[in-house]
Amino acid sequence: MDGISDWFPAGPPIREEQQVGRLPFIEGLEQRMLDADKVKLLENRRTGKSSVGQAVIARFRAADRPGGRVDLSPQPNPARAARELAEQLAPSLALMGKAKQATGWPAGLWARLSPDAEEAVIGEVVSGLLGKQPLIGSVLERTSEAIAGQNAAILMDEAHLIARWPADQQASLREFLRNDERIGVIVSSSLASALENLTGKDGPLRYVGQRLPIPPIDRGDWEAALPARFDAVGAPIDAEALRLLLDGSRGHPYCTMLLCRASARAGLPGGRTEIAAVSAGLLEVREDEGWGLRDA
Repeated sequence: MDGISDWFPAGPPIREEQQVGRLPFIEGLEQRMLDADKVKLLENRRTGKSSVGQAVIARFRAADRPGGRVDLSPQPNPARAARELAEQLAPSLALMGKAKQATGWPAGLWARLSPDAEEAVIGEVVSGLLGKQPLIGSVLERTSEAIAGQNAAILMDEAHLIARWPADQQASLREFLRNDERIGVIVSSSLASALENLTGKDGPLRYVGQRLPIPPIDRGDWEAALPARFDAVGAPIDAEALRLLLDGSRGHPYCTMLLCRASARAGLPGGRTEIAAVSAGLLEVREDEGWGLRDA
């Protein structure tokens, strides 16, 4: 990490090492995925849902386990989302088949094709996952069949858009989530949208999966982590300034990082982040449309 935006990220989902106070939750969520749980992260915006979910998927991939993430916001078409997911999972499934860690059709592809034809095998796996009709539920079901005895994890972001899918796509996913015992799935969505579209009356994921709350970040975690970050950007923060900062942001993940960023920039010319710098930062961030999230 180099600049202020790296040390105080406020915006897109952030890497595990950039997060503050989330390690226990990430580790617990990873274990749930290893246990093939189906989890719904339904929280207000900018609370870190996508960040913790992506951290778990990154852990799976680092351990050579199949891990896939589909953001339904830029990819609302379910058939295209199914293809995107299949293309993400296929390389891992192909390698599992080569290592005899997968069962059924992925393993058989290596016997039918040349051992050096990895690209061709991956293409066959994509085709096998999609089948004749690209349903996300079917892609997940075929993945589950292929990894017997192994683990996989899936993150579905902006999942409230599932409610707009055709009935067959919704039914396919719902039946998979209700019956599967092999793949861990994280369904992530902002609270208001999800409660109305996913879990309300006749919602596609009503009574499907367990809703898991993301705990607020403990103030002590902020107090332990932030001073070193201010040091790293060359604007050490005073204890009183840090108290004012955390009182102002109320520990909300996005708002805290946003205020840290503004305060550090205000403190840089003098080489310290003092109360005056945090006060200047507060004036700046109050104009951001996301600042009101701390009150949600």
